[in-house]
Amino acid sequence: MGPSCTYRHLMYTIFHCLIVFVFSMNSTKLSGSAECDEYQIYIIKEGDDIASIASSYGDERFRDAIYEANVDFVENLNLLTPGEHLRIPINIANYKKSDLTVTEVLKNPACTPAESIIGELDSHSADTTEKFPAKQNDAELLDEFREAFQALIRAEADTVIEENEHVRAEQQILLEIDGMVIDETRSKIGRDFYDTFYQYWQAPPNANRFTITISELPAPGLGSIIYVKVNDTETFRYRLQPRYDIIQEAGRYAVRMTYQHLQEEQREFIIY
Repeated sequence: MGPSCTYRHLMYTIFHCLIVFVFSMNSTKLSGSAECDEYQIYIIKEGDDIASIASSYGDERFRDAIYEANVDFVENLNLLTPGEHLRIPINIANYKKSDLTVTEVLKNPACTPAESIIGELDSHSADTTEKFPAKQNDAELLDEFREAFQALIRAEADTVIEENEHVRAEQQILLEIDGMVIDETRSKIGRDFYDTFYQYWQAPPNANRFTITISELPAPGLGSIIYVKVNDTETFRYRLQPRYDIIQEAGRYAVRMTYQHLQEEQREFIIY
């Protein structure tokens, strides 16, 4: 099989994996819904932020629950726009006139007391029958995509340069792939981390033949485990809670660690 056929076969495999993965992720998101889900609407005012809104409902510790309730509904929680709507979990909204403690509210912020027990039972049942197979299938699709993508990078290194227009066009596509930052995150936390990393990322001079992958694993309770890889080498791993200030700080730190890794790799290449 010639270089052109190999390249077309690899590109077809990659696009096939991407299409299957996107539809799989969309169907997973559509099928998962909370059984215990009750909110009041708060209209954002000038000068509001998540912490001040949480304090106005009785305790600043409510900020993480409010953030989590809106990560998929508000475009930018770092910069609230007056007039936009925030979803306030029902027990936070009613905290000042209820007998609940802060701990009880944080345990079930969007459940009325009667619903919370049923919600916990239903959540446990759904986790064992639906969520684990979906995550397993997603992981298999990610592995398939990663293997095909790495094969494409290896094919670039092995491709013999030919003096015709078709081969030169293929080589240009491969050059554009080099240095990509790939987003494999699944949640708003992961997307916020990826956006921060991408905003501050700039590769070291002369660094080449690398691909950066930002991935995400579920963590118990609130939050996700985010990790960054350069090709097959992990440069950063951290468990992030839904707090945008910590997410931004972690993104900048991951940029520094990844930049340092590529610098050292380039230095070793020059020495040897």
